[in-house]
Amino acid sequence: PGRPPCHKYSCVYMHRVAADEVALSGSGYAAAALQAALSQWLVAGGHVLLRGCRDQALIAASATAFALAQAAGALDAEAEALQLTLRSLNDGAERGPEWQRERHVPPGADDASDGSSVQASLIAANVHGGKPERPLVPPPPSANLPPGCVRAPDGSLRLLSPALLSAGECNLLVAGGVAMMAGAFSRRGQTTLGISPALSHRLAGQQPLARAVPLLYLAVERARRRVCTAFGTPPERTRLSDATLTRLRPTPPLDGAEAEDGRLASEAGAFDVGLCRGDHFSYWRPHIDKVSVPEYEHSALLYLGHHGADFDGGRLTFFDPDADAVVLPEAGLLVSFPSGPPSLHAVERVTRGARRRP
Repeated sequence: PGRPPCHKYSCVYMHRVAADEVALSGSGYAAAALQAALSQWLVAGGHVLLRGCRDQALIAASATAFALAQAAGALDAEAEALQLTLRSLNDGAERGPEWQRERHVPPGADDASDGSSVQASLIAANVHGGKPERPLVPPPPSANLPPGCVRAPDGSLRLLSPALLSAGECNLLVAGGVAMMAGAFSRRGQTTLGISPALSHRLAGQQPLARAVPLLYLAVERARRRVCTAFGTPPERTRLSDATLTRLRPTPPLDGAEAEDGRLASEAGAFDVGLCRGDHFSYWRPHIDKVSVPEYEHSALLYLGHHGADFDGGRLTFFDPDADAVVLPEAGLLVSFPSGPPSLHAVERVTRGARRRP
């Protein structure tokens, strides 16, 4: 369960990277290990490229870079030994499976509030079953609103701007992202890389993947200027508080036998810190962005994959008082909204494939 449908293409794909297989085998990387690495590459996001990318050089470069990174990681530590070591460090009286991080929570606020009584009250009032859903889609042009904007129930604006990136640009970012995240830790299915010059070292000398790093910066700047236009803020006075590349994948539930059987690694082979230490973090929890980072004024998501084709789940939901407004991600779609209380939202748990966004 959780494997993308195109996993069946792993054997067919082998002949496309025959030259790379020879090079890897010459380095002592066995054919069986290569096959395993390519299978992991598919689940980590390679299936997105096989479905939508026609650039065979880009596909081969992404698969090869991922396999090499996996091989290098295997030389650093035996995966099973690493899991046992980390489990032993976290199984003490102070850090057992039931351990919870201590933090100050005001009286009357539950743990889901992150210490915010406003967030807790909005969750209690608006997050419940039985509410109707309404699709939130890019609107037609309007003389009364900025392009791509719709009104939220409180009167604030929400931006839905399709095709901020082309299909080719999304494919390049997915290919680079898969390679950059090879061997990276995840936390309950979420892997996040900060967008910084350090990313260029992960793809140094690997063409055409190396072009993904400057494209990341270009994508962030396009998004920043589009948000400034929509919300009427001067670009010269708008700064980025944070910019990340994030991948969301399925994870097993943290209960019963699955918490005990050592399933600490995801299907894609990345070590999951959250499953190891038994923490109950969940990216799908309803929240207000400004509660976590007070400096946020506007939040923006730029999707690199298609809901239903590249992954299931992962919908963006705004918990409005009258109905839940739902966004279906599509590659190149930019969604932006105020970071404060009117934008209580959650990302639906991913159940298949991998959802990506910078």
